[in-house]
Formats: sequence, structure tokens, C-alpha cells
Amino acid sequence: MYDADADEFVFADAAGIEAWTTLLEPYTEEFGVPYSALANDPGKNLFPSEQAAMEVSSTARIAALREQMQSDWDVAPMPLIDGVRTTGGGAYSLSLSEKSDKKDVAWEFLAWFYSVEGGFEVAKDDGIIPATTDGIENGTWQQDPPPVPASFVPTVQTSIEDAILQKPYPADVAPEVLPALQEAIQKVMLRDVAIDVAFTEAQDSLNALLR
Repeated sequence: MYDADADEFVFADAAGIEAWTTLLEPYTEEFGVPYSALANDPGKNLFPSEQAAMEVSSTARIAALREQMQSDWDVAPMPLIDGVRTTGGGAYSLSLSEKSDKKDVAWEFLAWFYSVEGGFEVAKDDGIIPATTDGIENGTWQQDPPPVPASFVPTVQTSIEDAILQKPYPADVAPEVLPALQEAIQKVMLRDVAIDVAFTEAQDSLNALLR
């Protein structure tokens, strides 16, 4: 997505266009949930309500699905493409404003949140994977996971091992990346703009912000 050495976004080259084409095929080839239905489902209710047979999501979604799903369900690793796993790796992040007048309290909360005896202890009963090396390697999610979904532990272990870590975007441009990509997808799906044209425009608009 972003070349840090060149300081530019590079997601509309030949490989990028091939990737976007593949990602959008469920909509363009009409074998997935229609884009209009997905766009009108910000709460992600299509899978829990059994209007869709499956969904692609992150492990963070598992806790909510345990509460929502009525029928039997399970998880599986993302498929390989040309022998390469397509799972992305990441975590949650918390921020503290420099203008805050409660910094001491905030630091205390962060220390608790990331401690094995604090936040991790509270979260462990739902199979949550703490976003630290210790949490990934030794978290109770591996030894005592909730019974549903049955394949949770082996699937997550596979995903962690093969996960692709995205290089960070420049902080001042990062908030604009998702809207630019969403607009490109909307151009393709709602205005019949060619994929290469829509994503090249998105790439150019983000690169202009770096100049």
C-alpha cells in the first residue's frame, strides 16, 4: 500500500489492480452479497441474521458473534493465494491527547489495561487475544478458550504465524486512506468507473497529500 522508502502510495500498480479486481469480484461478478446490501449494513448483521453464508473479518469480531449467532458456526484461516497467506496482522491502539489535564490518570489506566493482572485478566474469559507478545504466546485464549467457535485456537495460531504486517502510513495522511479507498470502491460499484481508473485516482489523491 505504502512505500516508506519512496514516501508514496503504490496500490494502483499492476499488482495492486490485480488485487483490487480479485477483492471486488464477489460484487462485480455477483456471487457475493450485493454491494448495496453490504453498504447499508454498517452493523454487520448479514451473517448473524443468516442472510449471508460467511463473512471475512478479524479475530476481534469473534466476541460479538458469540453473542449474536443462533446457528452453528465456525472459523477458518484466510485462503492462500499463490501459496501466500492473505491474513493481515495488527492490534488495537489507544491515544492520549497532549492537551489532556488528566494525563496521570490516563497513564494509570494504560498501565492497568496492558497488564497481565489487569485488563488481560478481565478480557480472558471471552477468548480475547491480548495485543502483546506475552498475550499472543501465553494468553489463556489458547489453554481455556470458549467452546464456540470450535476451530478458534488453531485458526488464530495459523493466522498469527503467517500474518502480514502493514507498514504504517504517515500520521498526518493516515486518516485519509480509508475514505480514499472507500470512494474508489464506490466509484467502481455505483458509477461503473474502471477499477484501474478509480484506484489510480485514489492513489494520486493520497500522494498529493504527501507533497
